[in-house]
Amino acid sequence: MQIVPFAPGHLGALDLQPRQTLYRPYMTATVGSGLAGGSAWSAVHAGRVVCCAGLQPIWPGRAATWALFSKWFTPPLFLRLHLFVRGVLDNAQANGLRRIETQIDPEFPQAVRWAMLLGFEIEGLMRRFLPDGREMYLVARIGTC
Repeated sequence: MQIVPFAPGHLGALDLQPRQTLYRPYMTATVGSGLAGGSAWSAVHAGRVVCCAGLQPIWPGRAATWALFSKWFTPPLFLRLHLFVRGVLDNAQANGLRRIETQIDPEFPQAVRWAMLLGFEIEGLMRRFLPDGREMYLVARIGTC
């Protein structure tokens, strides 16, 4: 697996995992157009884009992170991606980010577990959050800066 700088075309090449297909209509409008001020990357394996992710500044000291996964992303690829993302988050907080936040589907235990492994904590349940009315956890990783 290679981790490369994100390119907008990666979103179109991403064959989303079933838990994230809900986001397809919003990807280009929200994720694709909102990356100008942030940092983003893609994971490519066997010629396929298997993940697009990034860190988007909200205001000084606060950022949101996002990740979209392909159905082709498999557990053997996880450790390399985890170590890379952990390094990005650690570096961002060492350079002044006090708060990194994201939303996690509470019905997707693998995502909840990964967020906890990355140092995020659940702050609350956002009711009727998604376009289909489902809930999401608000999770955050709080730095010491």
